Amino acid sequence: MKTCVDFVPPEIVEVIRALEDRHHETVLVGGCVRNHLLGLPVVDFDLATAATPDVLLKMFPRAIPTGLRHGTVTLPLATTSCEVTTFREEGGYSDGRHPDSVHFTKSLEADLMRRDFTVNAMALRLSGDLVDPLQGRTDLQQRTLRAVGRPVDRMAEDGLRILRAFRLAAQYELDIHEDTLAAMLSVPKALTNIAMERIGRELLLFGEGNWPRLAAQLAEGRWLVYADSDRETSERHHAAEILQRALQKCTDSYQAMWKERAGSLAAVHRQWTSLTLWTSIGGGSSGEVVEWLKLRKTYAKTVARTLQLSLCPMETWSWSDWHTALYEQGWLITRLAVTVRSMAQNLNYHELSSRAVVALRTQPLWRRTDLPLRGQDVQAWTQRTGPEIGDILDWVITEVLSGRLEGRSRSSVREAVTHSFRTSRESMLRDIKFHPRYTHRDGR
Repeated sequence: MKTCVDFVPPEIVEVIRALEDRHHETVLVGGCVRNHLLGLPVVDFDLATAATPDVLLKMFPRAIPTGLRHGTVTLPLATTSCEVTTFREEGGYSDGRHPDSVHFTKSLEADLMRRDFTVNAMALRLSGDLVDPLQGRTDLQQRTLRAVGRPVDRMAEDGLRILRAFRLAAQYELDIHEDTLAAMLSVPKALTNIAMERIGRELLLFGEGNWPRLAAQLAEGRWLVYADSDRETSERHHAAEILQRALQKCTDSYQAMWKERAGSLAAVHRQWTSLTLWTSIGGGSSGEVVEWLKLRKTYAKTVARTLQLSLCPMETWSWSDWHTALYEQGWLITRLAVTVRSMAQNLNYHELSSRAVVALRTQPLWRRTDLPLRGQDVQAWTQRTGPEIGDILDWVITEVLSGRLEGRSRSSVREAVTHSFRTSRESMLRDIKFHPRYTHRDGR
């Protein structure tokens, strides 16, 4: 079978062919279809098939039954993985999140008709033929996000579709159709019983895209205020209001700033930047929003470090300040903090980022182990022991970062240590302690 879809990896093609050879219709669906139609890079591949889950598990012994109730298995492949989901029709959604019943079908069109948005209701065959019963391609080309069927029904079925709408609109720079938006606004408590992990995941993906253009609409609905019914009201509202304030403050000017300053960042770095920026302009500390959304500890740690650094007056920093920040935090956190501060304070991004790049290129020291001396050297040179050894090493770090000492020359370091210790020992021991200025040095 010849394929006209040359962007599909050979191992995905093999899966499709194996199923098609056994007379199980199989197509590409989801983000890979949207990205392909828009000429964007395709990273993830999802398949829909007429084969039932039991057939999939027999054909692919290494398949992982990730969602058998809904007909989904995950196939681990040599260089990637893909989700394969059986064509299905669904019953009602009495809990506002999950279908009451799932019925597997052989009809691709029936499967597409039960989906949430027209841009999701498309399928691509290996032959290159697009199956598009709801004109999703036209909506995609016209940059419109439209619900399938009656929008009010789609939103009532699954409250998470509201955040999915914002995520897709941010990712592809779509305008939410007025009827779809009206249906979303009609259910302000749609997220009440949705797991916070799912809400957090959608907001992270929302934060990858051009979210400032949609911030006012997301704030208007106040869906987030009613999310997380399991948490105490005051605690929930505090974190939600931080997000609400941040979204309300994002005027049109933030759209251009976001594209210019975060557009070149990797996807996960845009997530971190968004979380930090929301916390900063919403008036929160580092933990509330991340904890509320039940995100991974790595996110909490990164946001805390980035936020703390972004609150420093970088625009007035000396080169010593820049070098100290880079030593303590590394380049990534410093770069993200520059982005956050420049947006939160409406500063000249090019000037601030240019200074950061110059500091990066001239950084004299990245870690203590790069110094041409060890504790035993200091002990031999000064005849000191105990905590004073660490104090003297900290003094060397401070001198190197300030540019007063060449840190790569062992002879220069030895001369500086012995001279300073001999001529002004008391003042040196009093003043040399290196105090991290911007956050704790807890790993980069």
